[in-house]
Amino acid sequence: MSDYRLEFIGRINRNSFGWVFRVEDMKNYYVGKVSESAGRFTLTRFAVIRGVERSRSRIILPLLATAGAVKVRLDARRSRFTIYLQNEVVDDWQDDRLMTGGVGFLNESNEQGQVDSVQISILKGLSDK
Repeated sequence: MSDYRLEFIGRINRNSFGWVFRVEDMKNYYVGKVSESAGRFTLTRFAVIRGVERSRSRIILPLLATAGAVKVRLDARRSRFTIYLQNEVVDDWQDDRLMTGGVGFLNESNEQGQVDSVQISILKGLSDK
């Protein structure tokens, strides 16, 4: 897949929950993670290219963390990516290292998350919102 929208409901059970996108293989993909600390959400994203983590970004969001579900939306269009949390844009960037690939979910050893209500849509035109 190249241009798509991933939407899901995530829950932080321990530390954070994460997802992967534009997954080419086990050594080439992008990662998004949501964590909560001191009543705020934090978004972390990075690329794994040839098995090496690159371009780590961490954003403490103005959104107040609430117990329960977090609505996540990722739009991947060519080299542009936009992440929404609770229907608000929280990150928007360009990266042309991985132009196609699938999606999935991940928890590292100290993390535990839950994912509900997953929807993937293919985006056909630049005017889709």
